[in-house]
Amino acid sequence: MATQTVGEFILGLLDDEEAADAYRADPAGALAAAGIGALSPADLADLAPAVAESPLLGVRGHWLVGMLAAAPAVAAGDDARAIETFSP
Repeated sequence: MATQTVGEFILGLLDDEEAADAYRADPAGALAAAGIGALSPADLADLAPAVAESPLLGVRGHWLVGMLAAAPAVAAGDDARAIETFSP
């Protein structure tokens, strides 16, 4: 896969269910496959609130924040922590 910008990657998570599933299954692997492996899942989760404020995303921005925060727990098989992280 060609290198994506961080913005393209984030929008892809919102618009492409397969990309979102791949990120939830292996966050670091999905970042590496997109050519932005220098970022960690925690880095992306830290960026998510700023991205979520964009009026272009609307409600999807809030979903994005939760998904990015919960993805490392989902990948680790820690469902209880994932639910806790994703819940408001």
